[in-house]
Amino acid sequence: MMINADFAHAIMLNTDEMPWRPSPMPGVERRMLYREGEEVAKATSLVRFSAGHHFSTHQHGGGEEFLVLDGVFSDEHGNFPAGSYVRNPVGSGHTPFSDQGCTILVRLWQMQEGDDLSVAVNTRSTNRWESTDSEDVEQLKLHHFQDEDNLMLYWLRASEWQFPSMAQYFELFVIEGELTLNSASFARTHRLYSGYWFRRPFPSHGLLMSATEGTRVLVRTW
Repeated sequence: MMINADFAHAIMLNTDEMPWRPSPMPGVERRMLYREGEEVAKATSLVRFSAGHHFSTHQHGGGEEFLVLDGVFSDEHGNFPAGSYVRNPVGSGHTPFSDQGCTILVRLWQMQEGDDLSVAVNTRSTNRWESTDSEDVEQLKLHHFQDEDNLMLYWLRASEWQFPSMAQYFELFVIEGELTLNSASFARTHRLYSGYWFRRPFPSHGLLMSATEGTRVLVRTW
């Protein structure tokens, strides 16, 4: 199965408009954003657990990374409320469930060789937020390995800010708020709202991000 597997072109999805599809486990549904493979696949998905349901015990052959968007995600390692960012490295495993229900954004099989650090950050309670070169935008550095960076951005006030990266690719998920992306390299301006997922090659002429107050965005560059 190949879904949005061409990295040479931009892809933008309003995930709120996508249908939920059943997974192999009752009470667990998915919206597939990117996929290369069948049930074991390199993938980015939204996964929704109905209250009281679980997913079968499994190993992370290529690693797992997720952000809890709502509810509480649980496994034998603990309970992870909305805002929790977790990385389970290659070779780890668990039996996930949710007593009250939850939705997570999850990436599978996308960790680089040698990236073996376990990470768990509650982005809503941590004191690790840092200022950027704009007094209007804060950043939370979630994980760095070789050429990959994962971070969260938060706009204290509506403003325009130039994102400081020259990565090959970038991927965004708008958790809340409204975000506009512009660059001299783009054929058009991209406007994203809460629930939008976006991926494209990084522009060669800089990336301008304009956002409303309170906008929160998960960003991955590599």
